[in-house]
This record gives sequence, C-alpha cells and structure tokens, in this order.
Amino acid sequence: MSTSNTRALSEEARASVQDVDHGRPDGETGTVEAVQNAILWTIEAQRDRAPAYWSRQRDAWMVDWLKSSGNDMLAGAHSTLVSKIASTNFYVEGPLSLALLYLDILLHRIGWGAGWQDEISAWVDAFLSRDFGGTLECLRTSRTDYTGPSLGFAHMDESKCSPTGIPEWPIIYYNEDRGPIPIHQSQVCWIKDMVDHRDEYRGVGFCSVSRSLATSYIMKLLTKFKEQSLSDLPPAAILLLSNMTPTQWEDVITKYDARQRNQGNTVWQDILVAFSFDPAYPLAMELLELAKLWEGFDDRTAMEMAVFSFALAYRVDPREYWPVSSGALGTATEAELMDRKAKGKGEGIIYHAVARALNGPTGLPDGVTFHFDFQDDEDDRRAAEIRELHIQNVRRLWEASPNRASASMTLPPGEDTQNQAPTPAPQLAGEDAEEGLGIITREEARALLIHWNVVPPELLGEQVELSRLYDTRAVEQFGPIVRAHRDGRVTVMKRTMTETERSAWLSYISGSSGRGAYTQTRQLFAES
Repeated sequence: MSTSNTRALSEEARASVQDVDHGRPDGETGTVEAVQNAILWTIEAQRDRAPAYWSRQRDAWMVDWLKSSGNDMLAGAHSTLVSKIASTNFYVEGPLSLALLYLDILLHRIGWGAGWQDEISAWVDAFLSRDFGGTLECLRTSRTDYTGPSLGFAHMDESKCSPTGIPEWPIIYYNEDRGPIPIHQSQVCWIKDMVDHRDEYRGVGFCSVSRSLATSYIMKLLTKFKEQSLSDLPPAAILLLSNMTPTQWEDVITKYDARQRNQGNTVWQDILVAFSFDPAYPLAMELLELAKLWEGFDDRTAMEMAVFSFALAYRVDPREYWPVSSGALGTATEAELMDRKAKGKGEGIIYHAVARALNGPTGLPDGVTFHFDFQDDEDDRRAAEIRELHIQNVRRLWEASPNRASASMTLPPGEDTQNQAPTPAPQLAGEDAEEGLGIITREEARALLIHWNVVPPELLGEQVELSRLYDTRAVEQFGPIVRAHRDGRVTVMKRTMTETERSAWLSYISGSSGRGAYTQTRQLFAES
C-alpha cells in the first residue's frame, strides 16, 4: 500500500465511529502481552480441557490435542480435508513468461524451497486447527516495500503471531532474535474461519477443531475405555467383600501374584480364586463399576454420530469420512446432493480463501491469477449437461415454431376467414432463411451462447470486450495469455490481439496513468 493510500485509510479510520486503533503498534506492548499470556498458559496447561476462547494458548492446546493419542477420528477427519486441498490441481493464468515464473514460485520456491505440498498443507492445517487462522508471508526485496506483487511466499509459525486489531498492521510476529515485529497488511496472506465480530478478539475466528472439541473429547474417552477394557488391568470399580478380613484378602492377593510371576504370566493371567474361611458365613462379593457404558449403547451408532458431528464442524459430506451406500447416512441420491452442497461449504470456503489471498493486490502481479482446478469427471459431466440444456434452449428460441408459423400465415384483404384458406407467408431465402422465424435472431442466439459460456467468442468471430487492459499489454511484453497447470501443461487462451484491443491499448498508454503503470510493470519484471 502506498503512503498516500495509507494516509487516506488512516483519515477514514479517524472519521469512523468504531473503536479501532489505526496506529502502528508498539513492540513493548506486544512483549508485555506475551509475558501475560505465558503466565496464563502455565495455569491453563494443567487442565485436560481447552482454555477459554480466545488466546494463543488455546490455539497451542488445540494443535497438541489434535495430535494426542486416542484422537484418531478427529485427526483422520482433519487430515482428510487438508490432503484433499493440498492434492487439488491448480493453474496460473496470465502472460506466458509471468505465468511460468509464478508457477515455478508456487510449485518449487515457496516456503524457502519446501514446495507447494508442504506449504499449502501447513497453511490449511493452521486454518482448520487454530482460531487465529493460517498465515503466509509475502516476500519482497525489502520489508518497507508495501506495494507491488510478491516475489515469493513462506508459511509463518502462527504460534509466534498475535493479532493487533489494527487493519494496517494486523499481526505482531515474535522473532526470537529481533523481538516483536509489526507485520504490515501487505506482507501477509491471512485466512481465518468464522471471524468473530467482537472488537475484543481482534479479528480471530472460530476454527473447525474448536467446533468439534466436545465430540472429539467424548470419542477419546470411548477409545480410552476400550483400551482399558481390553487390558489385563482391573476395571475402575469398587469391590465390596463380606466375611473376609483385610488381612485375609491381602494374603490371597500376595499368593496369586507370586504364582503368576513363577508361571511367567504377564498379560493373560489365571483367575483369582478366594475361598470362604468359615462355611457358616459364605464369602460374598459385590462390584460397583465407576466407568461403564449406558444400556443400549451401540458402538457403530456412536461412530456414525461422531462422523456427522465432524462433518458439520468441517462442513463436508459425511461420506468423505465414512463411506456408506445406504442406511443411517442416507441413500445414494442424497450422497450426490450432499457432495454438491459440500463444494460450496467446507472445501469451497478454503479454495476461495486461498485463491483470494494469493490474487490480492499484494500477492500475484496484475494480469496473473491463481485458480484451483477442483472439478472432477462428475463435475465435467454435470457442466456438459448444463451446456446441452443451454444449446437446446437457444435453438428453440431461434428455430421456427409451428404455432408461430401458423400465426404468420396471411389472408387476402376482404376475404371471408371461414371459407378461404389462408395464404402462406412468403418463403425467405439467403441469410433471411437462416433466421429460422424464431423470436430471436442469429446474432442474438450467438450472444446468448457466449453469455452462457457455451462457446468462446473467438469461435463465432465475435469481438472480445476489452475489460482488462493489462492483458493486452501483456501480450505485447510477456507473450500470449496462457494457463500454466500444476502438471506442466500449458494452454494458450488468446493467441493474437485484435485491432480493437490494440488501438484501445495504444490509447491507454498514451495517457499519463497508463504510461506510469506500463513503465512500472516493465521495471518489476524486466529480469524475469
């Protein structure tokens, strides 16, 4: 962001009615806050439950909770969505040289050479497991450079970040060597889930792990119960004995343990047998279990309900976690509908958040855009069906209808309409015959096909509206507009510049604003 834009934003902020500080944050304030949070964390860490919303310590606790033993279902649900996003194909669209340059940056150079798979996994993992969200640093030649596109990206450790609530400087990063460092909004791609609207929480969100804590805690207890039930340890219970003294019971236990050691029984041991010492008073025992499952408990039902809960928390189709063709999770038709809806929720939110962050004003350069290519064969089939419906509708509008044909028949003037047969309308020849006597003309039918993205405008010989001037400039300087895919394919989107676009571009660069943008772009990418 330029200095003038920053000053203008600050002036608008001072005129706002909201209680939001827009000054540059002080490093000492961040240090004091870090010490206070460390003290709170020392207290909260003693608990087996998550600290209260929100704190950096809560985020750290949730990350550890996700990876804790016995939390297999939550970890599986989490990793399923992370791996799906990381494995999704993508492409970079723009001028040939710039598209290939930024494809190489995203695939290989991102994260100081870690690569796309690792960096996008860490970014999305933080988005799903931290209320703070996930951060990606925008790398430039200088930290004081607040304008222009980024030259690289690297994931930031969110445990070292704190929100400030200041739009221009949204984050403080705690560097171990240099201390607290304010991060400008142009230096970070910050994605969050369900942003809290209250000012006191400074723009943090409410992540998927937070939404699934209660269910994951119950499932972890069930896992622990199963482990203890299958072990050779005695259950958590109270044993009530009558007609046996404590000394007599200790003698029985001592002899039993000695016999098991002599026999080498460490896992599967013999049954402990105790006899009554006085036949007149038979030995009686009563076991009161302290931890047991309720009556009618069904393990499969509990698992399926947990799947539903995790699917709600992560906003995905339950069949992503638990493949069932029928039964409690519904029918195959419902599965198809839920799959369509899921792409507009959990994974759809992540796709759009990542693309919006990378395509922001301080991400990729103008004329270069990042897109996820997340459509599969089923999506392509549905898209083809929709295009077929569009074609049929356009054809019906363009072709002659029997009703319209009969209405177009004429009678000689003054003749009786009951006794005289109508005279057919004159037949059209040449180009007029191609109009088909429909309610729309051929040109209107072509316009509809282009509007509905059934065919590209170039195939019908239509002039492309000049909406993005940097595309025409890029054709001259950096090659044709292409799509550079993750798998190495390059698709040319536009080979030549039309005369209309060329004249519009020459008119644009002749002005002062156009000449400045043109010169700046050439300087930025001269080496590449």
